[in-house]
Parts: sequence; structure tokens; C-alpha cells
Amino acid sequence: MKIKTLKFCILSLCISVATQAQVNTNSSGGNSSNNSGSVSFSIGQIVYTSNTNASGSINQGVQQPYEILTLGQKETESNLSVTLFPNPTINYLTIEIGDYKEENLSFNMYDIQGKIITKGKISSDRTLVNTINLTPATYFLKITNTNNKIIQSFKILKK
Repeated sequence: MKIKTLKFCILSLCISVATQAQVNTNSSGGNSSNNSGSVSFSIGQIVYTSNTNASGSINQGVQQPYEILTLGQKETESNLSVTLFPNPTINYLTIEIGDYKEENLSFNMYDIQGKIITKGKISSDRTLVNTINLTPATYFLKITNTNNKIIQSFKILKK
């Protein structure tokens, strides 16, 4: 009788382990497909894997963390709309200026200690900032005009 009970317990344990599935309550999600392929997505977890090769990179998984944090105040005389993405970043940041009108804008990126890491001119409505060689950390990016007045500041997370 004890052997039958033991076999039943082991069988029950094997069945319960084998039937375990990943269960998640997501706030949103969906599917998208075309001739090139398909993708499924869900919002609610931040688990993913990043794969990179010579032709590009893909982040596959449940959800990509995304944070935009604006620091400081926008200048009142400036009507520029400034967006920075992706944040957190891995390789490049994109600075996007809405209604760009050939203004003399520049950016400075600082580390957590206030040391300038990189700087450059913003010469179009979209500017790429190379972050490949930066170590994973928190950085700050300030966009300034010709009078060296800060237009907007951002907190950058480098992965």
C-alpha cells in the first residue's frame, strides 16, 4: 500500500511540474504581422534578451523598459519641443527637435560627477549621439542655445 501511495505522489508531482506554465497578468498587448514576419508583445513585465550582429540588433522578450525623465525647467522664451529616445539606451540616443528652424543648438553630456563626457552641435531636427563606448551608468544631457542658456535637461540611463 505504501509503494502505491509513493508512486501516486511521485506521479502527481511529475504531472504538476510538467504542466507548469508561465502565467502573467498584463495590462496590454497584441500581435502584428506582415509579409516580413510577425511579432507579439505584452506590457506588464520587463524581461528580455538582446541579440546583436553586424546587420543590426533585436530585443526580444516581454517588454522593454522605457523612461523619459526631464530635469529642470524649459526656457520660457523657447517654443522648441525636445524629445530624447530611447532611454535607457545601449548604442545611440536620438535628440528630436520639433519645429526645428536652423537654430544654433548644442548638447553636452555629463557623467554623475559633472564631468563633460561628450558634446556636439544639433544641426537638424534629428541628431544621433553615440553612446556605444560609455560604461553603463547614469548620465545627464543638457541642450543649450547660442547664449548658453539651457533649453532642456535629460537624465540618461546607459545599459
